[in-house]
Amino acid sequence: MKEPEEYSFKSYSNDELLSFLLKEIKNSNEDLSVFAIRELKHYSSAKVCETLINIMENDSSQKKRIAAINSLKKRKPNSYTQGLLVSQLFNENGEVRATAAEVLHEYKDYVLDELHPYLTADILDFSKKTIIKLLGYIGNTETLEILMNSRSQMSNDMQELIDIIISNLKKKNVKLMLEELEKEKEKCD
Repeated sequence: MKEPEEYSFKSYSNDELLSFLLKEIKNSNEDLSVFAIRELKHYSSAKVCETLINIMENDSSQKKRIAAINSLKKRKPNSYTQGLLVSQLFNENGEVRATAAEVLHEYKDYVLDELHPYLTADILDFSKKTIIKLLGYIGNTETLEILMNSRSQMSNDMQELIDIIISNLKKKNVKLMLEELEKEKEKCD
């Protein structure tokens, strides 16, 4: 009778794994390359951030760009990555724009000042729609005011979207005000 073979798994260091992933990013198999980019979210180093940013800005593969944006999501928000993500809101690919908007959602108030000027700027409609939708989630009373003031200068399609966003922001602001009033009432009791 044959003895069962013992399997031994080699343990790799973080540096070895990171080197492997960085090498596989350049693999001709796009799926493997995308997998490697996604896995970089587990590593923190200047080289990882530099690699993700380079992919996000320069790679021709939309799948790789989206994977890089999602990996950046795991990083602590900072003004440099915020600016890079905002620039992706102007990408022609809708999925890239949507992914960048999703990550920027995490930045909340920090990104508002950068996005507000785009509401009245002369930019492509697909970018403006993405920005308006994002502001519908993270916007504040200033966003509401800018949208109401700029609404009449927009196309009919854009006005319909703005009407929905205005309604949502009003509901959100009323809800926040009611929560604040409830907290104040509890303090007084």
